[in-house]
Amino acid sequence: MKYYLFLLLCLTVDSAQCQDSLDIGKVISSAYMETYFGEDEFGTLRTDRPDFLYNHTRINHAAINLAFLKASYRVDHFRMNMAFMAGTYAAKNLASEEPIFRNLFEANFGVALDKNKRIWIDAGVMPSHIGIESAVGWENATLTRCFVSENSPYYESGVKLSWKSKSEKWFAAILGLNGWQRISVDGGILPGGGTQLTFDNGKLKVNHSTFAGDVSLEKRYLLRIYQNLYATYNWSERFSMNAGFDLGLQQTVQDGSIWRNWYTWFSLLRYALNDRVSFAIRAEQFVDPDELLVSVAGFETGTDLYGFSLNGDYKFNKHLMLRMEVKRIGSSNENMIDMDRAADVRNYYGFTFSVCVGF
Repeated sequence: MKYYLFLLLCLTVDSAQCQDSLDIGKVISSAYMETYFGEDEFGTLRTDRPDFLYNHTRINHAAINLAFLKASYRVDHFRMNMAFMAGTYAAKNLASEEPIFRNLFEANFGVALDKNKRIWIDAGVMPSHIGIESAVGWENATLTRCFVSENSPYYESGVKLSWKSKSEKWFAAILGLNGWQRISVDGGILPGGGTQLTFDNGKLKVNHSTFAGDVSLEKRYLLRIYQNLYATYNWSERFSMNAGFDLGLQQTVQDGSIWRNWYTWFSLLRYALNDRVSFAIRAEQFVDPDELLVSVAGFETGTDLYGFSLNGDYKFNKHLMLRMEVKRIGSSNENMIDMDRAADVRNYYGFTFSVCVGF
């Protein structure tokens, strides 16, 4: 009501005075695009990487992994974000969503519940509260994602109640979610939830996130319980270390009498030569004995993958970054990595080059 009264008042006063008197908020627009070229197995004729990867999935030709346009609005105790995307990330990662949602990157709004803006309630489609890596490439220490990121949510939809301490070192949140990386929900699927607790003093960051909810696809309740733990330590301005461990439990029959589990870990070291050039090396493992998340070449003897990667970045400025990575994924057991059934292998090699542009 006060805004309508103010607009009426503006009819009788100078417009410049109105602009100074009324806080109409601030709209911030941004854009991001990451193009890439991937080459695997030294020149095979395949066009896609294995099914358990969701970023940089095309090979032997250039492609766009992620491109989005985003608008953010901020005023007093209110905030809102809207972003639409395209690229191979969107095509594969949101393939199970309703067509109307497949190009939706973000759509959320939030309201501060206290005068100091330390308690917020947000609702809509948001970035996931799980994991150290995001969908936006240049926010991550390496070009490609680790196993744990590729097989846990990149986005989520629901309601989040969050709190940040006065010192800004502590952050906590509790969430009510539509499910495990899900926007559209079938009427027979029950909702889920999660928590997040983060400590960050600028040198050490430790995060613990959880999820619990229904992951069935056939209107039969199957509970998944998941925990994500990671830490980042900045030894200096140039040298940092990341490490994480995730564990998942899931019902495999509806009455809950049989539970299965999987786990994964990673370790990453990053060194910056200067403000422009940096390198990162990563080691990781993904163990899924019952192939709940990752099936390798269609066998039923369990998945046990390990990976090593070497990454190099060159940052021209805050708007443009070039990235290169060499990666090896191997199978620790007798399974083979699915290469379209034509040439399954136990050791998979890949090279990726990307250009990231953002404004």
